[in-house]
Amino acid sequence: MTSDLDLRDFAQFTEVLTTPCVVWRGATSNGYGQVRMHGKVQPAHIWAYEHTEGPVPLGRELHHLCGNKLCVRPDHLLAETHGDHMVRWHRFYPRKHGTRTPRAPRTHCVNGHALAGSGTYVEGTSEGSRLRCRVCKNLRHERYQARRELVESAGH
Repeated sequence: MTSDLDLRDFAQFTEVLTTPCVVWRGATSNGYGQVRMHGKVQPAHIWAYEHTEGPVPLGRELHHLCGNKLCVRPDHLLAETHGDHMVRWHRFYPRKHGTRTPRAPRTHCVNGHALAGSGTYVEGTSEGSRLRCRVCKNLRHERYQARRELVESAGH
């Protein structure tokens, strides 16, 4: 764990690579840099953002636009809602060494329905969250309701 830092000491825990990222080289937890300030531990990317851009707005979380969880470069961080963060996250896929590479966004579901605007929702699963087609969900629900009504009418 790092000791208390001030802004000028922060630079000793970062490394500017040949990529545009500024990579945290201090303590980490779950792949994110950690910094101790005034006895409190917090993610290094949040600390960097708050000391350059101001506090993260209420109801928002930071998304690494570069996909690198160790990056503390403030212009690589975007404050957005959790839902928007999950939609943006699904446009990336895991690669070796914890980096993420952009993937072309899906425009249609496997059944051909457009995935635009209100046509999608984020569903959480034990493996994480994923984008789902709202039209397919509604059709599945209608089929379920029809089966349920059929069973209930046969039982009475």
